[in-house]
Amino acid sequence: MARMKRRFPPWLTTNRFLHVCTLGVVTTLVGCLEPAWLDEQHDLIATFPHATVDTEMGLIDFGTPAARPRLGAGWSWDEANESTTYVWGTGDVSTLDLYLSAIRDLDATITGSAFRDPGAPRQEVTVVLNDEDIATLDLSTGDRHDFRLPAETQRRGRNTLELQYAYARAPANVGVSTDRRQLAVAWQRLEIRELIDVQPPRIWNDELFLPFGSEVHYHFELPGPGSSISVDTLARARGEGALEATWRLDDGTEVPAPWTGEYASTWFTPDIDSVVPIRLTLRAIGDAGPDQGMRITTLTATIRQPSGQATLSSAQKTPSLVAGQGEEPRARHNVVVYLVDTLRSDRLGCYGGPSPSRSPRLDAFAEDAVLFTRAVAQTSWTKPAVASVLTGLGPMLHGVNTPDHALPDSALTLAEMLQENGYRTGGFVTNAHITEESGFAQGFEHFNYRPLLADDIGAAAIDWLDQATTDQPFFLYLHTIDPHAPFEPKPSYRNLFAEIDDPSLGSVAHIRAVADRGAHAFAPDDAVSQDLLALYDAEIAQNDAAFGDLLDALDSRGLSESTIVVFLSDHGEAFFEHGVLGHGWDLYRETLDVPLLMRVPDGPRGTTVDTPVQHIDLAPTLLGQLGISLPTPLEGRDLGPLLMEHAVAHTPLHAYLTYEGRRGASVIYRGKKLIEPLSADFAAGPELYTDRLDRIDRAGELSVWTGLLRQLGRAELNKLGTGLTSESDELDEERRRQLEALGYL
Repeated sequence: MARMKRRFPPWLTTNRFLHVCTLGVVTTLVGCLEPAWLDEQHDLIATFPHATVDTEMGLIDFGTPAARPRLGAGWSWDEANESTTYVWGTGDVSTLDLYLSAIRDLDATITGSAFRDPGAPRQEVTVVLNDEDIATLDLSTGDRHDFRLPAETQRRGRNTLELQYAYARAPANVGVSTDRRQLAVAWQRLEIRELIDVQPPRIWNDELFLPFGSEVHYHFELPGPGSSISVDTLARARGEGALEATWRLDDGTEVPAPWTGEYASTWFTPDIDSVVPIRLTLRAIGDAGPDQGMRITTLTATIRQPSGQATLSSAQKTPSLVAGQGEEPRARHNVVVYLVDTLRSDRLGCYGGPSPSRSPRLDAFAEDAVLFTRAVAQTSWTKPAVASVLTGLGPMLHGVNTPDHALPDSALTLAEMLQENGYRTGGFVTNAHITEESGFAQGFEHFNYRPLLADDIGAAAIDWLDQATTDQPFFLYLHTIDPHAPFEPKPSYRNLFAEIDDPSLGSVAHIRAVADRGAHAFAPDDAVSQDLLALYDAEIAQNDAAFGDLLDALDSRGLSESTIVVFLSDHGEAFFEHGVLGHGWDLYRETLDVPLLMRVPDGPRGTTVDTPVQHIDLAPTLLGQLGISLPTPLEGRDLGPLLMEHAVAHTPLHAYLTYEGRRGASVIYRGKKLIEPLSADFAAGPELYTDRLDRIDRAGELSVWTGLLRQLGRAELNKLGTGLTSESDELDEERRRQLEALGYL
């Protein structure tokens, strides 16, 4: 039996939500009565930590974390000088979210300095509130400007304030610096004198307390035509005031929920023809004062759908935990997991990469395997990504998220689970972050870290296989380093894919010099970017040949038909698509979209799976294919049904990054991707993308979808600190030198 190495918090094994099926009219008689409706109930007081809150704010101090949630589109990162904090307004317009609990005339003062160069015109800023022009500010007259927000342009709740600029200039275009941002005004403060800073909603004595001047937003997913949603509440005022509620859809539909007395129950049935998100807003209206607001003791939402429809989406539920067990014992196949460090999927032939293909051996392998068209890394750098691959736990639970973290002994790795089920286990690794000292040797009877190229580490792995003295099945994990920087392919591959005369281009020193020129100094089509990408492609081809050699070695030893082979990457690499070279900086598709291919003996061949999947799905999938039951639950899904081309429920995919103080998270769900900044320098605000290139931010346009994905993200982030406790990873001089050679230090 596998040993129990960790204990999970109660929420990991129980569902916090209440799921209820109610009996309606009889629709079908097949041995039993089938309900006409399926109801699912949600305790919104219990799930308040996942909700979004708004309060009136009299001072927006630009450049501080407190101000960041108010900033919409058209803002850069937080900055500071010796006297103040500030944020550049960028492009044609910057938007702010203002929450107003009551409508009344408001006087405001805004402070900011225009970007100036000798040829710049006078900077004028048109102030627009909810699509109505309310003021024009001439920034040539000074930095402080007064204006009024008239009551007739306001609405209760969220208001949109736009700052429209006469011009914006890129310093790089006027010779000031290499900065390519389109800068308009460096804003410092916005003061609205009639507003007071209201305390946010909170749980108080097992009740949800909404101070007057605040509101809370809950987001749900309606499963399709005929579905309805209701909310039941029991609320009492503490002071003079009342509770208001509205439903909102992304098509602009906004419907008030009527309330009568302290108890209220109301249904809303929108006219929809597909799955849509919906937002419930609860607003406490009254004169703000100490402990004045609405006390809510009961708050339950019910989503109803016709029973003939598919079951409710997994986004409405706590993610189910997979046992990863077969219905009956299966053949104990060998397992090879071949991980290529820093490999983005779109440079591979089988993923639609450039021609001629840089990956002919992998392309051939894809014709004999299952290819997942959208595999997403759990983060954008190596250590936490590999921790997720080998434990089946996301970054919130395995706890290995910074360079000085080590995987604790309490972690239960895939190697340990297979070893305890009779497998020989060998690990061959070339990245100095993945070593015995950092905790990744757990479960490997043979673990070999050496800074070698892919063909050399592959040869070492084959030597280990050949030394077997028993008929035990084996688990072989290979972690290759090329195409990780520095980009220094062998001459034969360099000459084939990157005819570049300068031998220093692609070295660590060169890459650091490029990075020192700052974000947005280069674009993807610049000569430097293209040269680096060509060297990267050459290393992909170099690694592809090594992977092919491994496949040939398995075939020549008669192991191909008894071995599950998995090919994947830990993360991708950016080449200035979003102003950055490298990885571990952001969570855009170029660093998160990775290849994942799996060949299973007697399994489907030459097929593709379009359902998005993630790193944590690999461990339960392999164990499921081997018929091995898990001693403890994992976060990931067993993808066995997908391998057999069966449909599965939509599941949110999460990524998390914390590196050198920068923190951010992302959620991918139903063809949409949210990037959520968790530190001031990560991004200007939440970004929502519906295109695979992460190019067009639609967070402002699709605010309800944005809210739903932010809520899913908060549910994931709230797990932080509830899982494993990482240990300290102490670097010796040799590992430090190896990490320096890779550009980490």
